[in-house]
Amino acid sequence: MIRKLPFSVKDPLLSQPQFCDAAGIDMTTANNWVARGVLLPTEIGGRQIKGTRLYSITKAFEGKLIGELVKYHKIPPSDAAKVAEKVVGAGWIGHWTRAFESDGRYIPSFMLVAWINGRVAYQQIAGDPSSGRPNFSSVEASDVDYLFEHPFIVLPLSQLYLAVFKKCSAILSGQNVEQNK
Repeated sequence: MIRKLPFSVKDPLLSQPQFCDAAGIDMTTANNWVARGVLLPTEIGGRQIKGTRLYSITKAFEGKLIGELVKYHKIPPSDAAKVAEKVVGAGWIGHWTRAFESDGRYIPSFMLVAWINGRVAYQQIAGDPSSGRPNFSSVEASDVDYLFEHPFIVLPLSQLYLAVFKKCSAILSGQNVEQNK
């Protein structure tokens, strides 16, 4: 069980080196993404503060998703950022955070991602809580039929978030991150 955090996963608490560690990317990549507007630091007081780069756990998760899509699936960072934005906007992060903090059961979630007509297409699906595997019956067939006509990637969102959440929790509590793996 991960103890309840005394802060929100949306609070700007991670320095850029901490963000990079949690997201699994290097500083050069993070700097390039900020310069290109792919992934901006967390806003402070509702706005971007020039010269201050602080990130939330949610942003670290976005960075992890973008990094995975770019590195392993060769999706351009701007398209990968659209997928990450869709994931974060879906509302699963609150559910996973509460479950991980209470050591409770959670609904696993996956993202199907495909290239269709030169554009990235995606569909989020729930997983089976007992097996942790994707449950394709969790969505209407018409919502995923277009993906089945193309090769697609299945991203294990809840597992990627859990890895980022554990790493950020360890970083922010001052624990040795290697001990928490």
